[in-house]
Amino acid sequence: MTLIIMKNFVIIFLILLLPIKTVKADRLESAGYRIEFSNINIGSGVENDSNNDQYRLSTTLGQTAAGRFQKDNYLIRAGFQYIHSIVPFTFSISKVNINFGVVEPNVPKTDSTVLKVSFGGAGNYQVTAVEEGRLRSLSGQTIEDTGCDDGRCDEKISRPWISTTTYGFGYNLTGDDIPSTFISCGTNCYRRFPNSAVNPPEPEAVVMNNQAVTQNKPNETKKNIYHQAVVNFKLNTSPIQPAGTYQTIVKFVAVPTY
Repeated sequence: MTLIIMKNFVIIFLILLLPIKTVKADRLESAGYRIEFSNINIGSGVENDSNNDQYRLSTTLGQTAAGRFQKDNYLIRAGFQYIHSIVPFTFSISKVNINFGVVEPNVPKTDSTVLKVSFGGAGNYQVTAVEEGRLRSLSGQTIEDTGCDDGRCDEKISRPWISTTTYGFGYNLTGDDIPSTFISCGTNCYRRFPNSAVNPPEPEAVVMNNQAVTQNKPNETKKNIYHQAVVNFKLNTSPIQPAGTYQTIVKFVAVPTY
């Protein structure tokens, strides 16, 4: 059986529009040239970087009103240095093809992949997941998502799944920034992926989330700051499950907020 994983980057930029009564600007142009700078001074429009193996310095020269300005309903970061984040946002999946191989009835099969997030922005981030339909064969047979041993786990609640006579497909999470339901329940607890193919589509589930700037962990440098979580997939089939090759797509979406 094959499980295919997709990953998406979604970056949201919030633009603050403030009412301005009068705007004054300079436009440097002639028939032969035009100079476009954000303002006119010794450093405008130029990214001045000094760096070596230990550091990188980004500067703003002559910028007027540079700095961080905040009120109850807005936040303005003025100056070219705010173009850069100390740690850029990156998102990776260690393995994008989950293959359970030959599946035997009442013999659970597992496989895993690692989600890794590096983020040094000033906001928060989250990673969500959704399946694009249940595991399905070419002949149209499906494997239901698990309900766990007590039949109570769903897209948000994780419950123990230990019995070899409990069937279906589900996942468990361990690592950084994972939902509290997995932390409180333990490593033998699972839940099922939301299904985007039903009507109405089920909303994506948050699998990683952090409300603060990613911080260094032991043995990390500023160039190697990351949080990671392990997604443990599990599949168990009944003796009456029709034979065949079953597939689905699980989509992970990483969304940073700056």
